[in-house]
Amino acid sequence: MCVIGYLMSAILLREAREKAGFQGSMDTLLDRLGNIRLAACMGPAQKRGSRKVVYKIEEMEEDERQLAEALNITEEHYRRPKIKGFGVYT
Repeated sequence: MCVIGYLMSAILLREAREKAGFQGSMDTLLDRLGNIRLAACMGPAQKRGSRKVVYKIEEMEEDERQLAEALNITEEHYRRPKIKGFGVYT
């Protein structure tokens, strides 16, 4: 597992350097990516007893935004997998 995690991190670092011009270390990259957070906001009720959950990426620094756009993760929350019986509040 550790080897697979390291390989995935190394690929991510290479992509960040090639696409975003990232100059930092792997640790710095993972810290910056850790600052990009997804919030689950409760929307208005569709019908009695049900609330709609809306996912939004929180505000971030400009360098984090450039990194997220270069790695194509800014729109990833729109493609969340739907698993029956599993949700935010189930």
